[in-house]
Amino acid sequence: MQQVKKVLQEVFALQPQAQTHVWQWHQAQQWKYLPALRYSLQELGYHFELLPEKKQDLLTCEEYLKTYTIRENGRKTWPNEWVDATKGTLDQQGLDHLWLKPDEGYLVKLLKASGEEQDLERLKKVVQSKAFKYRGLDKNIEERKQARLRKLQQSIDKQEVVLFLGRQNRVYKALQQKLNERYAGKLRFISDHIWSSRGYIEPGVKASDNRLSLIQAAETIHRLPTLGLSGEAIAQRFIMFSLDNYNAKTCMAAMYSDCNRIARSDGKPKIEGIDKFAFAYTGLTDLELANIVRNKHWLSYTRFCRTGANGEPEELSQQQVLEEYGIKEVPLV
Repeated sequence: MQQVKKVLQEVFALQPQAQTHVWQWHQAQQWKYLPALRYSLQELGYHFELLPEKKQDLLTCEEYLKTYTIRENGRKTWPNEWVDATKGTLDQQGLDHLWLKPDEGYLVKLLKASGEEQDLERLKKVVQSKAFKYRGLDKNIEERKQARLRKLQQSIDKQEVVLFLGRQNRVYKALQQKLNERYAGKLRFISDHIWSSRGYIEPGVKASDNRLSLIQAAETIHRLPTLGLSGEAIAQRFIMFSLDNYNAKTCMAAMYSDCNRIARSDGKPKIEGIDKFAFAYTGLTDLELANIVRNKHWLSYTRFCRTGANGEPEELSQQQVLEEYGIKEVPLV
């Protein structure tokens, strides 16, 4: 207990009232969240920039404390395919493969997995379909690359070089419109439903694999200057992430979620005392954030914004993002 008290004092070095509040709260709970408190204090040692009131809120939130093992496991989970597990570094060959990887689609995958003769016969017809050819699966890698480059050049010519991420709803759409008005004639913010038509991802990927969609789009932003394309907009490229409907708790849950799957696509975890998860049961946009913070290149191209009190876009400084949301690179462990 003395060690916990010492760490609390370090976390709230200049805020003794916050330290006392957290200590007394856990005392009132008879220290039933002690393992969670210990782990969460370690987390906050890394996210030391968070404002004191944000830290206090996290350390006295029952759902946040009860779900600490989800975050612990998520932190130890490395992205599939683009991390070298032997070195704990980005695997460029893995990203080279993923950047132009097409997706066969659900039907082709199901028919192949079946092995039944009638399904294999049906598969022969499917691979001749327009939908199959739309995905570029009848083309070799170089042909697919050239098709992507042609689309990307058109996007650059139209200043469509900002990928806009966020929880897609009316607020998101209004914010996107406002941003495009603000940057009119200079930059265009595009959302994921048109990434394929603009060359940022392979055709058909968005409908089949949301994670691959994000990987290809973010990696394309990273690669733009090296692809032999032309245009002043290339140097202005970036990813904009809307933090509307996010706070410190939801961001921490997202960053330390499983970066290889959407939690809401699987069975809800069973944790005593939690019937309805307020934030820890993560979704698609959370998955995108989980991957971005694990890739130092993608994160360096990512800016954050939100809808301000006056309804206008508010673009956040790096310090604001660290202090209010805790977003920073998640080290591979």
